[in-house]
Amino acid sequence: MGTMLRVSHSTEWWQVSLAVIAAALIATACQATGMGWIPSASLTDPSAKASFGFVYDDATQTFSGSYHDHALGVDFKGTGVLKAGPPPAGVSAKGGCLFGDPDYESQNAARPGSGSLSLTVCDLDGFGGVDFILINVTSGPYMDYFNSGVPSGNITVTSR
Repeated sequence: MGTMLRVSHSTEWWQVSLAVIAAALIATACQATGMGWIPSASLTDPSAKASFGFVYDDATQTFSGSYHDHALGVDFKGTGVLKAGPPPAGVSAKGGCLFGDPDYESQNAARPGSGSLSLTVCDLDGFGGVDFILINVTSGPYMDYFNSGVPSGNITVTSR
């Protein structure tokens, strides 16, 4: 399949920004949903898309979602525990980030198996910014797959 790593000049900036946001946030009760697409991690098809959908409930700290990078045959469903963070003081209650290391199960018969990934999803449009998603697969059939971007769609994190 070749390399599945997409490298861009903004990747390092976003990784640093997300680490700072995650470190600055304090856990709070929230709910989150997201659905949409980001550009594929494919280096050969810049018009390809990767679609995603997820739900999260802080009462049980459970996450469930799916992700499909059609150009690269990456197709999985994931579940697990994520941590939530509230918006900064003085900012609208809409917004925040979720981050964690959920497990996934491949949905591609040609690449069966399960593994783990690092996931960050942010609802930053409540802060005057844009939503963001970052996926870094750390084990299993899609190990070393990485993708991130500003979605076409919506990520909503709301405090209760």
